[in-house]
Amino acid sequence: MRFEGDRLLDEAKIQPAAPEVTPQSMQPKMQTDSARSAFLYLTVMQDVAEPRVVKVIQKYLESHIPPHDFAVSETERAELSFSFENQIEKMPKLAVEEDVISKLNFLRKKLLEQQHSVMRTTLIGLEQAGDTDAMTASLKEMQAVQQELRQESLTIEIFEEMS
Repeated sequence: MRFEGDRLLDEAKIQPAAPEVTPQSMQPKMQTDSARSAFLYLTVMQDVAEPRVVKVIQKYLESHIPPHDFAVSETERAELSFSFENQIEKMPKLAVEEDVISKLNFLRKKLLEQQHSVMRTTLIGLEQAGDTDAMTASLKEMQAVQQELRQESLTIEIFEEMS
């Protein structure tokens, strides 16, 4: 028993100390890859899906998705088009529509969360600078983004509306 206690004490001495937690290390890390993947999926689906699905994607990318700086190269588009065509052929129509809705909702949520995070960082800077007028304006913008985040997600009904 004593040897086991000594071994555990030795292991505790060997283990590295926990990393120090600072406000900078607590900053949320945005997963732009996952948001970019959703955008890439929706972009390529516009090339391979049936016209009804394409209309829905185009409409909601323009009206429902916040501004972003994602770009899709022609190489990426070509590589994925063939793969997506094969997948769509095997999937039921409802599954494709649900997948598109899921990607639209996911992309919108991630981009709004990213905007909110940037605004929060800006607000902290304004607070430290003591600029109350700019802080008030920034808070109003943040409230608008928070309200958008609380809006209902898209549902399968968007396809019925387009029919």
